[in-house]
Amino acid sequence: MRIREAAPADAERLGFIHVKTWQEAYKGIVPEAKLDNMSAENSAEFFRENQDNDQNIEVGVAEIEKEVAGFITIGKCRDEDMKNNTGEIYGIYILPDKQGYGLGSELIKWGMKRLRNMDFETAVLWVLEANKESINFHRSKGFNREGREDYIEIGKKLKKIRMIKAL
Repeated sequence: MRIREAAPADAERLGFIHVKTWQEAYKGIVPEAKLDNMSAENSAEFFRENQDNDQNIEVGVAEIEKEVAGFITIGKCRDEDMKNNTGEIYGIYILPDKQGYGLGSELIKWGMKRLRNMDFETAVLWVLEANKESINFHRSKGFNREGREDYIEIGKKLKKIRMIKAL
């Protein structure tokens, strides 16, 4: 296993992983039609645009035998109620058949180190309240429910919660 910074050539693979992971992780949470209509090409385009525009988003990838099997996206916290010394994990995605091998733990370590190197003192992330597996994973990495909640529309209204960790 190897963790490295994403390269432009990774965009197609990241798009595939993003869609595949959503379709598995959010089955029974997000409406099936919404999951079925996700496009790996649209997701890949998002990664290409963000790398081309230098949006201060960093992407780390986890490789197994030279094949990208997961990724994490990090950067400055987008929440207006948080201080400027707060970073954010925007997302972490591991292919379903590659979960349970420690990729998520290694990506979190990589992301936390990068956020510390950016001089952030705290990290936050948002997770759907119905995604208990993700909440438990992040708790095991030292994140705790912070108290803020919000709603997001993904084919239906879903509650998301903010989790926080000191760096």
